[in-house]
Amino acid sequence: MAGASTYKIRAQTGHKSDAMLARYVRDGDMFTDNAAGVVL
Repeated sequence: MAGASTYKIRAQTGHKSDAMLARYVRDGDMFTDNAAGVVL
């Protein structure tokens, strides 16, 4: 979301592949305008 390349992120986190990194990366807007926010 901030524009960092997956290569730089993997270098920092130690993930060996983009596939493994993708398991942990989530959409940055997941909680923006979320229906659960209305309940709280």
